[in-house]
Amino acid sequence: MSQAVTRRDIVALVKRGLIRIEPKKGNSRERWLKRHIQRTKGRRRGYGKRKGASTARTDPKEQWVNRIRKMRRYLKWLRDHGVIDRSTYRRYYRLAKGGSFKSLGDLRRHMIEAGVLKEGGR
Repeated sequence: MSQAVTRRDIVALVKRGLIRIEPKKGNSRERWLKRHIQRTKGRRRGYGKRKGASTARTDPKEQWVNRIRKMRRYLKWLRDHGVIDRSTYRRYYRLAKGGSFKSLGDLRRHMIEAGVLKEGGR
């Protein structure tokens, strides 16, 4: 075998079975697949597995929808209970839609400073 110098010599040894080519080593996907299937079912997604801020895991549009719904619910409650009149409701509704308030607390604070609400917020 040590006399094999040329490529042809090596090919001849392979054909005789003295040299064999080992198959390439690869990583098994079985463990990954098992975990992946569990994750699609909602497993392995607890607090210990999460990286990044909670805001990184939720869609910004979804956050906006939740925020604006909360503000609109509050404004509607104030209008229906006679705390604010229709024109004030409309003004604050448009401001909220325009993104003037970053949260419900911000909306309340603005209304208190403007004198629309008393300190309690209702």
